[in-house]
Amino acid sequence: MNPSTAITGVLTFVGEIQTFGQNQTPKRMILIKTEGDYPELYQVELLKARVNLSDSFGVGELVTAQCNLQSREFQGKYYLNLHGWRLDKVV
Repeated sequence: MNPSTAITGVLTFVGEIQTFGQNQTPKRMILIKTEGDYPELYQVELLKARVNLSDSFGVGELVTAQCNLQSREFQGKYYLNLHGWRLDKVV
């Protein structure tokens, strides 16, 4: 089981749905910018059945994304992905 985290911030970008791989798996990328003295920008991937999670949100809205963390090694380099599985509006 992958570890998970929650990221709260302003939705700053919603990408187009793209497909990849032999199975043409759908994927959409969103960006969330945290608030505070040192804001961070996080790229969250929405995969497969979850690509439409961002459809009911607009850029500039305050949201919380629940994400699984996935890391992998490829040719001696290490990568970390945030796979979103839930997106909620912050009230």
